[in-house]
Amino acid sequence: MRAGRDGQFEAVYRECLRDVKLYARARVGRDHEDDVVNATFLSVWQRLDEIPWPSRRAWVLGVCRNHCRNRWRADRRFAALVDEVIAARPALELGLSTDGWDIDAVAALAAVLPNLSLDDRELFVLSAWLGMMPSEIAETLGVPAGRVRVRLHRLRVVLAHHLGVDAVRDGTA
Repeated sequence: MRAGRDGQFEAVYRECLRDVKLYARARVGRDHEDDVVNATFLSVWQRLDEIPWPSRRAWVLGVCRNHCRNRWRADRRFAALVDEVIAARPALELGLSTDGWDIDAVAALAAVLPNLSLDDRELFVLSAWLGMMPSEIAETLGVPAGRVRVRLHRLRVVLAHHLGVDAVRDGTA
């Protein structure tokens, strides 16, 4: 084992990683597990000198718990934003196509949006309500434009299913 600060961190990391992953997965789910684990060990590194060594495992799990709470708060803020946007939009009908979102019935979406993952809601807000093109969304999210187009197609399929639309026009027929 390495000496000094690096060695201390490595020891804590090896000892606590499994427990931190299990705890994070149980509290925030697989979607956010990695983010919480990374944030936890970044905090551990930054506060390495504050760790009470006899109870380090409990201390590290306490740090993880705080990061889980931060994730919940962020999720609640995002859900509240989605609710506000829904309330602020006029009632229009929805037509689904890859040419863009024709928003015509946001009221119908109000029942569907809570069933979507946070990532899909974010994509919907960027695309449908902010009118961003896939290339702009890709830049915002820091992912390739092709991935955004695939995710948009999948989102349209999910929305079509939830809204009872027979088919999603994607221009490939």
